[in-house]
Amino acid sequence: TPEAYCFGFSTMSGTEVDKAFRQIFGDEYMNGWWKRFLENYIGDEDFVYLNSIAANTVRLPLTYRLFNDSFYLCDNNPEAGFAYIDYVVKMCKEVGLYLILDMHVAPGGQSGAAHIDDSDGYPRLFESQENMDEDCRIWRMIAERYAEEPIILGYELLNEPIAKKYESLYHYLQPTYEKATAAIREVDKNHIIILGGGNFCDDFSMLTNYAFDTKLMLTCHRYGSTDVTKFSDISIQTNLPMYMGEFGHWSGGAENNFQVVSNMKSRGIGYTY
Repeated sequence: TPEAYCFGFSTMSGTEVDKAFRQIFGDEYMNGWWKRFLENYIGDEDFVYLNSIAANTVRLPLTYRLFNDSFYLCDNNPEAGFAYIDYVVKMCKEVGLYLILDMHVAPGGQSGAAHIDDSDGYPRLFESQENMDEDCRIWRMIAERYAEEPIILGYELLNEPIAKKYESLYHYLQPTYEKATAAIREVDKNHIIILGGGNFCDDFSMLTNYAFDTKLMLTCHRYGSTDVTKFSDISIQTNLPMYMGEFGHWSGGAENNFQVVSNMKSRGIGYTY
């Protein structure tokens, strides 16, 4: 889902951004505009460029709306998500990149920050059996299709779950991960399962059991600081690899970016920028 900052907004959800544009330009125009946006936002040349700068992995954000009959920007095609993944898989193979599939927008929302999870501002994934079932159904469907695809490194179950202000929901995160993993393992024994901590992949205290699967990796995010010590400590404590799925220092400039990369490399943390 296009996030609000892409269009100069701050906290609006992707759905709200779409509604605002439709009020100005109308449905017919925006359906066509979003179609062109989705078809052209990335292209073949972008994958070639990533390869040329020595990147080796792409993290692909997904929305659940691409895998059911929900209307998403310009269509309600439940096969659309697979078409986009297939294209990215094809291009990654052609240029020599690996791929991580990231559930960026889960049914009901997983963050409670509308501009991140395209929700109404509350993480409704966790207290709704219907949303939970749909999340597991979609992951199982994705895993069944790509079970034998070696270019895909793993499945990131949830992007930036449960903002701190909703910490009363933290106890849902462990069982949510276990249920989604069980659905995936029905059809795919191969791929790594990637788990993010609460409070936007910053706090792992609510994850107390890592024995439910033998192919787990942790993922953290870091904005506004170059210190990654606590993440490497968690990696050591759990004996699981840690991967920095997002980082950036908008106010700190290139010097801070170079520093956090140096810190990650020295502590064995891989990353996508």
